Amino acid sequence: MAQNNRQKSGGGGDTSFGPAHPTGRRGPLGRRPASSLAAKPKNNDPKNANHARRRIYKGGWVGYHSNIMIVYRPARIDDLDPISHFTDWWISGRGKARNVPGTVNDCFITKKQHTKYIEKYVTMLAFRGVFIVGWAVKANNDTLIHLLVAGPHRGKGIGKAMVLILQPKFVRSKSDQSTGNPIGFYEKLGFTKMRSEKGKARFNFDSKRSLKASNIDVFVQGHD
Repeated sequence: MAQNNRQKSGGGGDTSFGPAHPTGRRGPLGRRPASSLAAKPKNNDPKNANHARRRIYKGGWVGYHSNIMIVYRPARIDDLDPISHFTDWWISGRGKARNVPGTVNDCFITKKQHTKYIEKYVTMLAFRGVFIVGWAVKANNDTLIHLLVAGPHRGKGIGKAMVLILQPKFVRSKSDQSTGNPIGFYEKLGFTKMRSEKGKARFNFDSKRSLKASNIDVFVQGHD
């Protein structure tokens, strides 16, 4: 994978990878714990906190982005609730309703879909402390279909690191995202746009109406 691979990150300092430290060395930053095991330890016992981090970080890699330690690992089914909260907050309008910078209302992903992503596809998570700050999904046809980084952590190389770890051959990405067209991001990682196509229209549960279908760009790695 990307272990022990050091390179310059696009947007913030050096990015380096190595085996995950079993306890973590930085405190949590974020809104929700990565799993129920990451709840605040009783009586502030540091042994309980370290045990929670060991369970969360097991099987992962460490990346340092602008001196911030980020742990990357594949998602497990006990990550379902925090993953769902993470995507609801950043891309399904929950954060936007509170005027949080960087949040949008572009996509809604059900828990059933998340379960499929975890059990059938490859879902990669990025943690700072015990909190999810990045999420990516690669389908069985070697296509990256989702990539999301929490607003305060964008531009630090976390999204790039997740792509390097997953190593997809193809990418399907909305070109009309509220945060802008990500074509430049993928081109810098060596992807070339193959074609554009129409995605499926989605139903907005808040406004009770259907939204227009998105424009989808399809990229392939390493083609001119």
